[in-house]
Amino acid sequence: MVHRLRVPRHDLPAPIGAIMVEVAADFGITPSQVLEGTSIDEGALGAPDTRISLRDQTRMLENCLRRSGDPGFALHFGSRISVAALGELGYALMCCRNVQELMEVMGHYHRLISGSFRIEVESGRDAVSIRLVGGMLHEAAEPADCEIFFAAAAASLRRLCALSDDALSATLAYPDPGYGEEYRRLICRDVRFDAPDSRLAVDRRYLDVPLQFANPTLLKLYRQQCDELLAALNRSDGFTTEIRNYLLATPGRFPPFEEAADHLHVSPRTLRRRLDEEGTNYQRIVHELRRQLAETYLRDSMLSIAEIADMLGYNDVSNFRRAFLSWTGRSPAAYRRGMRGGAMLIPR
Repeated sequence: MVHRLRVPRHDLPAPIGAIMVEVAADFGITPSQVLEGTSIDEGALGAPDTRISLRDQTRMLENCLRRSGDPGFALHFGSRISVAALGELGYALMCCRNVQELMEVMGHYHRLISGSFRIEVESGRDAVSIRLVGGMLHEAAEPADCEIFFAAAAASLRRLCALSDDALSATLAYPDPGYGEEYRRLICRDVRFDAPDSRLAVDRRYLDVPLQFANPTLLKLYRQQCDELLAALNRSDGFTTEIRNYLLATPGRFPPFEEAADHLHVSPRTLRRRLDEEGTNYQRIVHELRRQLAETYLRDSMLSIAEIADMLGYNDVSNFRRAFLSWTGRSPAAYRRGMRGGAMLIPR
């Protein structure tokens, strides 16, 4: 079983921002310093129906990382994110019968709260895992993305059920940043760096552990609300989604920016402004889509590396190898070998 998120949502619930402000206060950072350079009014952070744009969320985190002087700030922030801060999805998670059902609900609805994270919930022989594929601060700050998401997920699991520490394990696709013991304290004891990918796994022996607030009746109600929110989100996707869908419909080539604007019936200037408002740009969309497709083809298909390079618009396979190495720190062949040793992915 694998749940894939094709296009990430580029905003987050405001209460998550309020939690960041609270954690920052422990480091002597004032709310105005956290919100410096954003369009956020401090009073709006407590409103459950308010959303924070990706750009503002990114700026807040950058401010905290810079002013705290603690490279592990994101871990502390993530560990303080409560399930209730996730809105309707959080309440749905709280009402699940057991860990198994919680993972299934998260896999189905995570787009409601994932910001620019792209995550996959995978079921393997020994564990069910949450795999982080992309991140809020993009490649340069992938450790911060993992720290927030995995610390929040681990803390939520512990709050919702009597889950022992040996139930969890984490792998990170980067070297120990120098404070690995904080990972082991705030995520779980079993943490390994320099892994093929970044994931938090729950041992299958613990999937039947009951949740203390399990309520099937309320779960049904909250799932209906999540379905409505997901449908609204699908209707409101912006130009980022339209461009990705356009690129996916033109396999083997990535048209120039002006051609994409013409396809969407807007001027290049308008498209550039709208993408900037969504916290991205055309080259970033192309870059992220190429990387996502490359990883998917290497992991899930029997295509040769030369065939994959051609499908991604590379005239020379050596150019593809160099690009993939810059994205992941591994050659395409090494990435494929590492992923073939992991869980089998079964498309929905």
